[in-house]
Amino acid sequence: MAPPGSNKSMVQVTQRISAFVTSAPRKLSTYVEKRRSSGLYAWPNLLEEAKEMTLASKSQYPITFLRREAKAGNLKRSDEILALFGEEESLAKDGEKRRSAHAADIIQIVEENREYITKKFGGDINWLYVFTQMDERATEGGDPGSIAFKKIDHEFEEKRAAYGINIDRNRQRATVVFRGTWADGTDDWNRNLQFATRPMETPSQLQDANEELPKEVNIHQGFYEYLFDNSERGEQFAEQRYEEVLNDVLPILKENPGYKLYITGHSLGGALGTLTAFKMAASNIEEIPKPITCISVGSPLVGDETFREAFHELEKTGWIRKLRITNDNDPVPLGPPVSLDGKVYRHVGINLRLADSGGSFDIDYPKADETFVEKFSKAARFSFLNIFSADPMRMHSCDEYISRMQSMAESLEGKDLNSLYQDTKLVGNLNETRNNIMGNGNAPYTAAGARSWQGTHRRVQLGNQPVGGSLQPAFGTSMYAKKPGYHGEKNPRSTVLTSHVESHNEE
Repeated sequence: MAPPGSNKSMVQVTQRISAFVTSAPRKLSTYVEKRRSSGLYAWPNLLEEAKEMTLASKSQYPITFLRREAKAGNLKRSDEILALFGEEESLAKDGEKRRSAHAADIIQIVEENREYITKKFGGDINWLYVFTQMDERATEGGDPGSIAFKKIDHEFEEKRAAYGINIDRNRQRATVVFRGTWADGTDDWNRNLQFATRPMETPSQLQDANEELPKEVNIHQGFYEYLFDNSERGEQFAEQRYEEVLNDVLPILKENPGYKLYITGHSLGGALGTLTAFKMAASNIEEIPKPITCISVGSPLVGDETFREAFHELEKTGWIRKLRITNDNDPVPLGPPVSLDGKVYRHVGINLRLADSGGSFDIDYPKADETFVEKFSKAARFSFLNIFSADPMRMHSCDEYISRMQSMAESLEGKDLNSLYQDTKLVGNLNETRNNIMGNGNAPYTAAGARSWQGTHRRVQLGNQPVGGSLQPAFGTSMYAKKPGYHGEKNPRSTVLTSHVESHNEE
């Protein structure tokens, strides 16, 4: 993806986003305080999770531009900007501790340098809504610093993946955010195009839980090497990128017990986030809270059927929650369909597919027990032929994703990811051995509970609870149940759900 800039075709999208920011429901403080007082974790609804992670993913693009221009000395107060972003050569002097950047800081940077940025892109930019939304959520909780950019690591981006770590004290979570493809001066496109597969050992925790899993899973070579193979990066990089991310996020989690861990990204960033979440969720590191929540936006495919099988096991144990957000007519999530060595790629997680018009969406899941008719129906609907009726770059943009969420906000607010995971019509037999570690989606997770589940899982008969554990099917109610007041209906083209809401007026 090229650096985000001015585009006349994005004017209506930007207007809709601006309306969304100013009219967003102000429920956070009351809701969070109510949930905290009950001793339960306040899981956001589907709209909140999808929108907030898409905004976080979008934020990495302007941060890349601002950091680069500040290093070149092209912005006002460039040294202060680099210090705020944590550049080693520009840290505050005299032993003063560097504070984390807040959304309000970046708003000020953009405003002060608007003339230069506008001239650079040949027109106005649409970055401010990202940081304005973050700032409004922070201030409504009473503390403008409650949402902070704790880590911004774009160093040596010409050879390695760029990422940041945000902390949200209102949501009580830390979020690892991988940047998507940045075409200028990085290795991102080379990695995207390395779509042969490379074997990765199935994590031992998963093999212990299910001896029938394959010993290795096949992963997109370019994505794998960006995280787990630094052989091309030189001696100055002693650690793998995954290890660097882990070493950055663990102190934050230790300092904030009870916080959840989210991992997200757009495009390439969504693929790297999926792999990172898979690896961390399958680890036995005490400080990593489970379930990890992974939300990808417009992500390409990551692995083949062996990877999907292992990922399903993580979902069964309750160690991961995965939401994969896609747009109709966005070509990126459709590829690569087949690897250079002939393996068929498969998606993982619950898919929220946003329609191009009419305020409708589909929710789907790659069930292990899908029939041939179901598979054929999905293949037809997600065919590459679908991309020819649209502007693929616009369809892939974070702006378009957020704009579509706005048009169906009311329906998305009424759903949550935990409830979707319990819907057997959606996820099939996934829940037959699923751990109830979140107490119908809301009870706090404990590491002891995860170890207890691992110890009993191998003795489980499908459909039965293991001895000595309260391991009931997890999460909410069926979204297919035809109940009074329910606004969804079956899509006649497939077995997935379509929800219709009033179409948003773009004029």
